Amino acid sequence: MSPPQQNVQPDSQQDDFQREEDALARHRAALQQRFARPGAGAPPRRPRRARAATLAGLSGLAVALAAGLLWLDPPLHSARYATAAGARKTVTLPDGSQLVLNTRSALEVGWHLRSRRVALQEGEVLFDVAHAAWRPFLVQAGSTAIRVVGTAFDVRRERERVGVTVLRGRVQVSEGGHSVLLGAGEATWAAPGRLEPVAAVGAEQAASRLAWKDGKLVFTQTPLAEALAEIARYRRAPVTLADARLADLRISGVFDSAGTDVLLDLLPAILPVTVARAPDDTVTVRARAEP
Repeated sequence: MSPPQQNVQPDSQQDDFQREEDALARHRAALQQRFARPGAGAPPRRPRRARAATLAGLSGLAVALAAGLLWLDPPLHSARYATAAGARKTVTLPDGSQLVLNTRSALEVGWHLRSRRVALQEGEVLFDVAHAAWRPFLVQAGSTAIRVVGTAFDVRRERERVGVTVLRGRVQVSEGGHSVLLGAGEATWAAPGRLEPVAAVGAEQAASRLAWKDGKLVFTQTPLAEALAEIARYRRAPVTLADARLADLRISGVFDSAGTDVLLDLLPAILPVTVARAPDDTVTVRARAEP
């Protein structure tokens, strides 16, 4: 597992800071005149009305600068976290929010002036977000945006598909101009330009979906093709289903996610298949030959 790394701010963020510097530069002369350095000589005393106008102008400038900073929402700092195949990692953020990363996951956490932002590049993360009404928590997974204030939810990214399951609180999911509000026990999948209908998730189903955080893989009449794809997420070498006719065979059971080799070795005892291993640890699942 790679340690957290501080990241360099992107050019767009540098541009935001430059705009703020330019705004300050335009008013620097007035500020220097109003707040002269000791020993530099006092400026000529101006009439009270002129001083009041200057103070009003400076107050307006301060308000404008503060409003500009809030509108720009400049970044403060960021950190990157990732897990390797078969690994999990728990990260506690400075605000008390907790992130649990599943296998093959990568994300960047960015702290901004008025928001907390996560960019999920791949994998799956269970979020338990500390409440902060003035600083919303935003997750971007591809083109799908997720917005919360304080809640617990799971986000799984499979290339361009993104699944969101809410355990506590409420979460807004937006994709391609569409938006849906999920409550506890609800889930949806998003893909570029579309959102699937909201589905209810019972306690048992939610526990099954999130068994990974306890190092378990739970299959309940799961198609073999889907089960092998899940197993492959926890291995460095790929798993291939050689015969498409086997895809709909079903498998059930609770297995150790750290013991995928044991699970693969069990398959011939459960289903009419054979499992072949190559020297590079690649696994191929084929139909068992008829006697």
